[in-house]
Amino acid sequence: MPNGNHEQRNPYKGQPSQPWVKVRFEKAAGTGNVEKELAVDTGDPREARISSENMKILKVADGPNVQTNFGLAEGGWVCINMPEMGLEK
Repeated sequence: MPNGNHEQRNPYKGQPSQPWVKVRFEKAAGTGNVEKELAVDTGDPREARISSENMKILKVADGPNVQTNFGLAEGGWVCINMPEMGLEK
């Protein structure tokens, strides 16, 4: 739901309610896009967190892995393709 200010205004979702954003990723193989809804967590030091299954499809380059309280988080670089938001490669 982009507007002239390049932002999304989405109602909160889930229990407990939390903010979210819709992001369109470009597949690493260059075979199209994948759209995902990500929870917004301003307290998380990482830019985004996606599942290992999604990382296999989207990762274009390795990034640093990070040890978390949930175990090892695999790092990687992905491409976001959302020109309507001013975000494209």
